[in-house]
Amino acid sequence: MSTVTIKGDKNPIIGKLYTYSVFPPLLKGNKKWMLYLGNKLLFTKDVGEVTFGSIAFGRTYRLVYTYEDVVSKTKGKAEIALVPQKGEPQIIKVHWEDSARNVLDGKTAQISYLEPVFLIIDTANIPKGEKLEVTFYEDEYKSGHGNTSVEMDEKFQTPIRESGRAEIELSTKILEKFMEKANANDLLWTDSVHDYYVRIRYNDKINVIEDKAQLKVKNKVEFLPKLRKSAHVVTLDEEDAIKNTDIITYHIYQDGHIEKYIPQKEVFLASYFYHESSGVEHHLGIVNFQKKNWRNTSGSEKKKGRDGQELSYCELTNYINLSSYSSGNVKFKMFPGSLGSKRYYIDTDALACLIGALIELSIEDLFFSGFSVEDGNTAGGSSSHLNGMVGDFGYFNKNKKPSNTHITLTPDVTYPELNPSYDYEREKKFCDALHKFGYARYNGRRLLTENVYEKVDKKYENRILPHAQHYAKARHYHHLHIQGLKLSDVLIIKPI
Repeated sequence: MSTVTIKGDKNPIIGKLYTYSVFPPLLKGNKKWMLYLGNKLLFTKDVGEVTFGSIAFGRTYRLVYTYEDVVSKTKGKAEIALVPQKGEPQIIKVHWEDSARNVLDGKTAQISYLEPVFLIIDTANIPKGEKLEVTFYEDEYKSGHGNTSVEMDEKFQTPIRESGRAEIELSTKILEKFMEKANANDLLWTDSVHDYYVRIRYNDKINVIEDKAQLKVKNKVEFLPKLRKSAHVVTLDEEDAIKNTDIITYHIYQDGHIEKYIPQKEVFLASYFYHESSGVEHHLGIVNFQKKNWRNTSGSEKKKGRDGQELSYCELTNYINLSSYSSGNVKFKMFPGSLGSKRYYIDTDALACLIGALIELSIEDLFFSGFSVEDGNTAGGSSSHLNGMVGDFGYFNKNKKPSNTHITLTPDVTYPELNPSYDYEREKKFCDALHKFGYARYNGRRLLTENVYEKVDKKYENRILPHAQHYAKARHYHHLHIQGLKLSDVLIIKPI
């Protein structure tokens, strides 16, 4: 007799009678069915019939079938895990969240194709670990699912968590593919907004179209210039991670040092705290990150691991995951700059250093022009923005509005003079703060800017920034280039 499998519902509903069978069936011989809870035998029967009471909810049982085939003179057994549920599996609610974990209202285009987004599915009566199959569609021409809807090529399998929630993160790389297919299938014109919805399947029990809760994406490859409501909303799973210390934790101190607590278990979440000199502690937020191969460079020091060893990878997160915080004396805010090159990924160590420098001056108008792309490489014509360690920022404006302010309006003359709108004094302090938290310290690498002058008593005095050098081979009068991060000067590794 060939391999035997048990056929029947793995998630029976409490109070209902279920009958299980096997394939191939036993034609002649002896057989019996046994139900176990752990190693405890609950019953033995000649037929595979089971009815569970309410006490069985959420427990895992084993239904075991044994047989002796008198024709083939073979013996064997098969088993199936049963997890009883209170009722039929259901999709309770579907919604979308942006990268800062704000709920999207589905009425306006609140994101564009340069921002990752999350699909959240709340369910009932589906056991933890079971997977939903999710297909994405772009709503074309007629509102709602129909023949004109465009099915995306990517299919997703997403597991159910303890809370009954499933989550899918659509990375910018996936969204780019969505955009290409949506634009290629526009019926008469290129839509200014794309509307996405999903089909959700679960085994043969659920097959639903959720086209009311739609994701609206501005059909443009840029960040939408808006403020985030909060840096991050901690989910239940993340709270558990914090309690169990299954998360990397950064503690940033006002004096310029940072403590990084690394668990033994491999994790992909990092939590950030800031400590005021008075002792007040602030939880800034949590980010998820990806490990990407380290690219050799002399622009920054290599990261170190739990035991002090050099790492062969960087840990990259989208900076917008933790782009703002404000509480009492502690505040910072970063705004998306010119990111056509998609360099919005920063290493988690570098993010801690940057946040420390921003909080030092309560900066809430940083114009973020980019670090690395998603795989840790550089882009946009630059060769140095590797591993999420090297970045560009717009210069500060005296009006404290984020912009790529030019330090001079006449960059090509012998003595380019200060732009009256350029906040030179604040920029100086920011460079000092960056240096305090590790930048412009490694391998002789200084920050890159350009010479700019102020006329004093008929003489031109150079107002180049501290810890910086003039570099005009690639022009830097419109942005500050930060490099030379020496983590060993400021970062203390704490194994846990």
